[in-house]
Amino acid sequence: FNSIIGILCPVLTALVSAALGQSFKSLAWLGIVIAIAGDAVISCEGLRNLTLEGHSSSLALLGMTLGIGALFARSIRSVLMDCQMN
Repeated sequence: FNSIIGILCPVLTALVSAALGQSFKSLAWLGIVIAIAGDAVISCEGLRNLTLEGHSSSLALLGMTLGIGALFARSIRSVLMDCQMN
């Protein structure tokens, strides 16, 4: 799951940048929405397959949550470094 969630790193970086005042064109937002939707579908299907095989979904959800938290922290770091450099 973490490799699939890792796809969201540029998306989260763009969202953090937008929250701090960076402007993006509407076509970029469309790409962000498509990336988030695709990642959500793949993650939900992977989680569904785990539960069908009899594995516990709670550990998978914990891993997904920790992975997204790490990506969010990395995105904040990237945006703050960019703000300091420019």
